[in-house]
Amino acid sequence: MDFIDEIIIRQFPYWYHTRYHEFAGQVEKLPFDAHTLAALIAPRPLLNTNATEDQYNNTLANEVGIRTGQIIYDWMERKKWCRIHWRPGRHGQTEEDWMALFDFADEYFFDKKPTTRFNNWQYPNFALPISWKAPE
Repeated sequence: MDFIDEIIIRQFPYWYHTRYHEFAGQVEKLPFDAHTLAALIAPRPLLNTNATEDQYNNTLANEVGIRTGQIIYDWMERKKWCRIHWRPGRHGQTEEDWMALFDFADEYFFDKKPTTRFNNWQYPNFALPISWKAPE
């Protein structure tokens, strides 16, 4: 069991269904990645807020989840509503995360121009490992 599994399962077992605990130390056997669930939210607005130095989070997986989610959103002509906001720092919500969320909501609900910069990719040269095409 790695450090993350130790924290999630032993200290916070109520965060996930007990079935998830069976995958401790063998995440490669999960039938899906939690970050790919962005596609299930489409076409509703989705904002993922993250810190660039979060020791508990996989920054690449978060970014790839949003970028692949945008493909699904694009099929529905809603790509701009699947976004990520990166802030410098470590784990935990900060005022900057909340301000990004409020800015996102103001844009969506009230058509206000955002002041927050979204989709400031941390891995701009990473090639997505998928080749999805919109269904006919």
